[in-house]
Amino acid sequence: MRSRSGLVKRQLLSPSAAWPMLSSMNTAKKRSPSFREQADRLTLIDRWGHFVLDQPVLVYPGETIWRKGDQLMVQRLDGRVDAYPGFVNR
Repeated sequence: MRSRSGLVKRQLLSPSAAWPMLSSMNTAKKRSPSFREQADRLTLIDRWGHFVLDQPVLVYPGETIWRKGDQLMVQRLDGRVDAYPGFVNR
C-alpha cells in the first residue's frame, strides 16, 4: 500500500491476529531451569545433569529434587527442604 508521498506503508498485524501464526509454528520448548523430579528408588547423587555437587547426597524414593541457583534442593518425605551446594560444569 502506497501513501501520497510514494512511500510503502506496511500493515502490522495486531498481537491477537498474529497469535494463530505464532502458535502454529513448530518450535522446540526449553525446559525450565528449575524443573523438579521425584526419585523412584534410593539414589546417591553426586551430579545432576551439568550440576556437580560438592558432596554426594542420599535421596530416598518419593523425595523431590530440583536445582535452584547454585544449590540442589531436596524436599524430604517429612516436608522439610534441604539445600546442597554445588556448581554448574559445562
